[in-house]
Amino acid sequence: TWRFWLPGAVGLIALLLGVGFGGIRNTLSERRLYARAVAEGTPEALHAYLDRGGLRPNVQTVLLPTAELEALERQGSLEDLERYSQQHPDSAIRGAIDLAVRDALLQALTTAKEAKSISALDAFTRSHASHALVLQEVQAARRTLLARAAESFVRDFAAPGSDLGPFIEKALSSLAEKGPDVEVRFERIVPDSVAKADKVVSKDPHFLAVMLPSQYFDEAHSKAREEKLFQALEQRFSKAFAPDVLHLVHAAPLTPNAAIPDTVERPTLFISHSTNMGSGIGNLNPSGTFVGVGFLFKANFKTPGWTTPVEIKYSTWKPPDLLKLRKAKISIPDVYLSMADAAFGTFEERLVAWLFRS
Repeated sequence: TWRFWLPGAVGLIALLLGVGFGGIRNTLSERRLYARAVAEGTPEALHAYLDRGGLRPNVQTVLLPTAELEALERQGSLEDLERYSQQHPDSAIRGAIDLAVRDALLQALTTAKEAKSISALDAFTRSHASHALVLQEVQAARRTLLARAAESFVRDFAAPGSDLGPFIEKALSSLAEKGPDVEVRFERIVPDSVAKADKVVSKDPHFLAVMLPSQYFDEAHSKAREEKLFQALEQRFSKAFAPDVLHLVHAAPLTPNAAIPDTVERPTLFISHSTNMGSGIGNLNPSGTFVGVGFLFKANFKTPGWTTPVEIKYSTWKPPDLLKLRKAKISIPDVYLSMADAAFGTFEERLVAWLFRS
């Protein structure tokens, strides 16, 4: 019986020994490959280990990405680091990747800050999708530049004795996150006296449509006067501030009967103007009734986080210049247009003088 089973038993023992010795050989070979790959620590060596059938999970999840990251750091390319970060969002070494990208971003931010402009910081954030890793440093750099701009305004452009310095500094600091736009919004106040004046003038037996006073203070005329006033402000602000620091924007006027808000989301200069019309004054040559106009102006500067009123007011009364009208030195429309030009012109001078030095 033993002669019958002996060859099979010998074969089985040989097979088991062969498998055992082969396993030991493979294990020792894998250990040598692994040790060599770890010693070299390069992506090429670790890839070679995996290509030869290496199965240690830490090579794929930790060692290889760490080697790839170190190689990218030695190359010193921020763009390559950012690309690698985007391609491996769930990497086991996510923290190390973020740290490497952050270090490279800080170096690039140092270069951007040397330009000493908000535009350079904006270009930096637009160019680097990972800029959120250094967002605090970017915001701090913006605040520093805006604080210097506020100091420059007070030193070189603000009206002598002006107390607007702290307000401007607060306004600019609020622009650090919102961008440079500062809005100018007008409020057009039309008192009941305007309709009453129209009624008085239209009852004159010599009434002509050209004599109706309200038409010279309608939306179209108001818009033109507001635009002229805005352009005067824009000219002065553009000299005091770089456009990436503070940029004046002619925003939509307040809707009728809408009050100026107590708080704003961004710095806003509200300018209201009102025309109060008086009782009629009869005139001969040309015959008709004309009214005087009282102008009331108010500029109210607001910014987030500032509650103390920052405002200026101006009022004036303009009678109709009937003497020039009778001498034909002005036309009927000029009676009211000259009033508005004079009132808005004086207010413009006072508003500019309130904000800026001569």
